[in-house]
Amino acid sequence: MKRKNPNSLNPVIELIIYVILILFTIITLFPITYSIMGSFKDTQELMVSTSLIPKKFTFDNYIYAWNKINYARYTLNSVIVSISCVILSLLNSSMTAYVLSRREFKGKKIIKTMYLLSMFISVGPAAIYPTYGILVGTGLNKSLLGLVVIGAGGGVSNIFLTMGYLNGVSKDYDDAARIDGCSFFKIYVQIMLPLMLPIIGVVGLLVFRGIWNSYLLPMIVTMGQPELQTLPVATVNLKSAGDTATMWSVMLAAANISLIPMIIVYILCNKQFVNGITAGGIKG
Repeated sequence: MKRKNPNSLNPVIELIIYVILILFTIITLFPITYSIMGSFKDTQELMVSTSLIPKKFTFDNYIYAWNKINYARYTLNSVIVSISCVILSLLNSSMTAYVLSRREFKGKKIIKTMYLLSMFISVGPAAIYPTYGILVGTGLNKSLLGLVVIGAGGGVSNIFLTMGYLNGVSKDYDDAARIDGCSFFKIYVQIMLPLMLPIIGVVGLLVFRGIWNSYLLPMIVTMGQPELQTLPVATVNLKSAGDTATMWSVMLAAANISLIPMIIVYILCNKQFVNGITAGGIKG
C-alpha cells in the first residue's frame, strides 16, 4: 500500500494556491505588458484602442525619444552615476565590514552600535534641504559628481550584510596570510575580496537598483540643469515637456528605455544575487 506523503497538500488547497499565484502574476505583469505594447502604438491608437496588441508595430516612439528628446544623454548620465556609486559603495562597505569583522580596537562596539541605530532612524525628506545646501556650498551641484557623492554615501545595511558574510569566513585565512608576511590591507585585497565576491555581487546589484531608480534627490539637484538629468527625472519631466505632453506613447517608450538596463543587469546577475543572498544568510 502506497503511503501518503505527510508534506503533501490537499489537491483542492493546492489548486487554490496555484490560482492565487497565477492571479498575482497576471496583476503584476499586466502594467508592464501594457507599457511595452503601448510604446509600439501611435498616440491616437493608444488612446482609443481597447486592444492590447498594436495594429501595427512602430519603433518611431523609441527613435523620437532617443534622438529628439536626447535620451542618449540622460542614459549616459544614469550609467555614469550608477556605476560610480556602485564602485564607491562596494569599496566603502567591503572595507568597513572587513575592519569591523577582523580588527579589534577601542570604540569598536560604539561604532557598530551607532551604525545599527542609524538603520532604524530615518530622517527622510528632512535631510534633503541640508544635503542640497552642502552640495551648493561646495559647488558639487553643478556636475554629476554631486549625485555620485549623494548616492555613494551611507549604505549601513550593505556594511552589515557584508560583515555578516565575513563573520562566516574562517580566520585561518588571515592567520596563514600573516605568517607569509601579508599586511592587514594586503590580506583584504588579495584574500578577502576574492572570497567576498558573492556578497559583493548582491550589494552591487542592490546599490545599482537604488541609484538607477532614484528620483527625488536627482530631481532637486538637477533643477535648472537639464543636461545633468538622469533617466527617471527626464522621464517624469516628459509629461510637461511642450509637444510631448500629450504623446503618451513616447512617454511609455521613454519609460521602457529606462527599464532596459535594469532588466539586463538582473538577468546577468540573477544567479550571483541568489547565491550571495543564500551564502550570506547561512554564514551570517
